[in-house]
Amino acid sequence: MPGTVTGSREGQDCFVSRLLGGRVFVDIGCSHGLFCNNTWMLEQAGWRGWLFDRKPEAVEQCRRTRRAPAFQVDAASFDFRRFLQEQCCPKIIDYISFDVDSATAAAVRNFPFEEYGFLVMTIEHDLYRGPAAKQAIVERLAPFGEYCVIGENMEAAPGKPFEDWIVNTRYFPPHILEQKRSHALWWEFLDSFQF
Repeated sequence: MPGTVTGSREGQDCFVSRLLGGRVFVDIGCSHGLFCNNTWMLEQAGWRGWLFDRKPEAVEQCRRTRRAPAFQVDAASFDFRRFLQEQCCPKIIDYISFDVDSATAAAVRNFPFEEYGFLVMTIEHDLYRGPAAKQAIVERLAPFGEYCVIGENMEAAPGKPFEDWIVNTRYFPPHILEQKRSHALWWEFLDSFQF
């Protein structure tokens, strides 16, 4: 973690901002929007996007402190397809953050990946609590084929695999895809990754 400046808890924003110049994000499970948030730093760098959380107090905090619009939704049942169509969202979005804790499996199954693709995804699965969410992610993304997990089972502490960092193989050169690591502490992964 030394020398790494990040607004998110585990460096997701650093990873994404180093890979991409910055355009559009979808933040599902944004929490209160500033502290330990995966998109706040991106927004500060000029990105635009949408914030979603199920907790009304989190959404209200985001509305007070963020430029991106915030919506109170249940990610497991919200009609993301309709919402993104109404927003004239591009079919390929730069970044999605799925950080919905115990609702990950249902939220990933609900999201319209058939219509909207991503350059980069960070998806929390908390594998250390059990395999259900991780399995749901693998099953949901498998039909699309273009996604490569380059940071698998990223760890915030040794022995606590919590998240996968995924890129779209259509948009990144081989040297990015060849740097796959599993069960790495997130800051060590970032320090060793060649962008």
